[in-house]
Amino acid sequence: MKLQHEKLDDFEQIITNLYQITFSTFRISKTLVFSSTNSYIQNCYADFNKGQNAIAKEVIRYAEEKKNLQHQKTELNKEHSENIENINELEEQITILKNRILVLRRLLDSIAMILLDYRVWIAKRFIIQNSIKEVDIPAIKTNLEAANLWNSDHPYDFALVSDLTTYIEVGDLLIRFNTGKKFKLLIVEIKLGDINQSLCNIIDSGKSNDPNVISKFDRTTSKQLGRMIKQKERRDHIVEMVAKDKGTDLITGIPVTLVDRKTEPQYYDDALRHAVTGALKEHVTLCIIEECLTIYASTLNDRDTFHYLFHLIFGTQHCSLDSGSESPFELKVMSKLLKHPYVNDLVVHNMNAKCYTPYFLLPIEKVMFDLLFKRMRVLLYLDIERFLDLFRQKGFIVTLHTKNETRFFQKQYPKTPLFNDRAVKITSPIGKSYTIGSNILNKIFYDIMKPSSVIEEWLD
Repeated sequence: MKLQHEKLDDFEQIITNLYQITFSTFRISKTLVFSSTNSYIQNCYADFNKGQNAIAKEVIRYAEEKKNLQHQKTELNKEHSENIENINELEEQITILKNRILVLRRLLDSIAMILLDYRVWIAKRFIIQNSIKEVDIPAIKTNLEAANLWNSDHPYDFALVSDLTTYIEVGDLLIRFNTGKKFKLLIVEIKLGDINQSLCNIIDSGKSNDPNVISKFDRTTSKQLGRMIKQKERRDHIVEMVAKDKGTDLITGIPVTLVDRKTEPQYYDDALRHAVTGALKEHVTLCIIEECLTIYASTLNDRDTFHYLFHLIFGTQHCSLDSGSESPFELKVMSKLLKHPYVNDLVVHNMNAKCYTPYFLLPIEKVMFDLLFKRMRVLLYLDIERFLDLFRQKGFIVTLHTKNETRFFQKQYPKTPLFNDRAVKITSPIGKSYTIGSNILNKIFYDIMKPSSVIEEWLD
């Protein structure tokens, strides 16, 4: 994930400063005792608000810069320019700006996850589409003004601009109210204009299905009313989820019940810290967790890093780099290991993970920017065969689905994990059967949960 270019400003200095501004109070709270909870909240939210405004400013600036570069590229293509180097350089800068915007949004994702008390299962309910949508600059500008007004008048609550995040896809503002032990959420839609205000009044009055009212609208207004009704339904579903721990999934429409686990999840954060600290001293560190998950931290160059990863996965099997090949082609082939279904790059994959634990909340503050700017890599590799053995040790029966069943699962859920080209069925000690889905890998790779802890969720 490339973030720097000689013709662009120094992004490392920008993102480092934004991180420090946004999480100043949050970080020192680990070592400093505040006079009261309200004092901590007020200071923390003041930092969040400064960070949100500063991040929005950079997002808007980079989005406008990207738009200008895209225009220049379009003009060169229209001229059928033979200067391919200029076109390629513009394309590279555009990609880097996209990457920068994504990193900035993941910083806002971190605030959102804190506001949700790290409840990933709640965060997932805000997602409507799998891909990360483009930023809406006009909406961000309007909604940021509203957020600033709210935050200035309510120092113990916080309003987050949804469009700045990658996964809060319902509402324009997400407002957290602190009401003691359990927080409350308010999801706000900001509607400008007389027509939108009239439609809001109709929806609030319960007359949105009244034929006498609807018949007066033209086609455009009727469509807008339909969109606003759908938005309200989504908001209501999520508020119900937070208040009652049950509701309806926005994507599938399936009723779901969210219940906190009986046992506390166990994480491998200590092993992750050990790995990155070791790599700083020894260049390469391996930490193996529960005999199936390997943390591989490296400060070596890409060639040696991927070469080592290849043999970590495939053992003594010969590869082209064993002969000392240095060709860009060989390195490109080796870098495809990042597409291996059970390999995860802590930076590259996390940046696109949406609602799972955002990168800036991982326990890697010491090397956070070394990883972000490729002075270090952390790769996670799950040995799926040994992972299934761990299920067996916990009393589960592990079987493989048929080819036809596997095709069905892959059609419905393209990221279904496979073993020997088959989807995997597990049956718990009390006879309940499940098919292993991508969610279980996401908890291991993105939420840094120990494999055994993920398995134990099926035993609760």
